[in-house]
Amino acid sequence: MRGKKTDVWEGGVHVPGFAVWPQKIASREDATPMHCVDWLPTLAKLVGYEGEIVSDGVDMGARWLGKVSEPAAPRELYWVWSQASNRRALRFGDWKIVRNGRGEPKGPEAWQLFHLGRDPKEESNVAQQHPKVLRDMQEPFHVHGFRSALTDWAANEGFPNAVVEAALAHKTPDAVQAAYRRTTYLGTKEDP
Repeated sequence: MRGKKTDVWEGGVHVPGFAVWPQKIASREDATPMHCVDWLPTLAKLVGYEGEIVSDGVDMGARWLGKVSEPAAPRELYWVWSQASNRRALRFGDWKIVRNGRGEPKGPEAWQLFHLGRDPKEESNVAQQHPKVLRDMQEPFHVHGFRSALTDWAANEGFPNAVVEAALAHKTPDAVQAAYRRTTYLGTKEDP
C-alpha cells in the first residue's frame, strides 16, 4: 500500500485491528472500516456507560459481538493530520479524496481522487475522469472540518454535544443537495 504512519494514504490509515474478549467476541474476520474515533463510543457502550459521549465515532459493539452481520452502510471517514503536516482525506464507500500540500484545499483541482475497490494501492488518480464525484466529496470534507472545529470549541467551553448537533442541523440548500448526491451513488460500486 502507498504511504506510511501519519499519512492519509491507505498505508497510513488502513491497519488491522484486533478485539479479544473471551466468551463475548467470537473469532472471525470483518472488513468493516473502523476509524480511531469509533473506539470511545464502542468501548463505552460495551462496558455499560450511559452518559453523554462527545465523539464523531460510531458504536461498533454490536458488530464485534456478532449481533450484526450484514455489511455496514457506507459512511464518511475523515482525516486531517494537523495544519502543519498538511495531509487531508475523506473516504465514502470505495471513493477517497486525498490532499497533501500547504493551505486549505479550495477547489476540486486541489484533490486527488481514488476508487479503492479498483485501486486499493492508490496508484491512479481518477479525478479528471470523475469530476462530479470529486466535487461532491469536497463539500463533506469541509463540513467535517467545521464540525471538528465546532466540537473542539464546544468541549473547551463546556457546552454539551447537543449544542454542536443543533448548530450542524442548520444546513444550507447546497449542503442538503450534496448529501443527497452522495447517498444516491457514492455508496455503491457503480460509477455515477
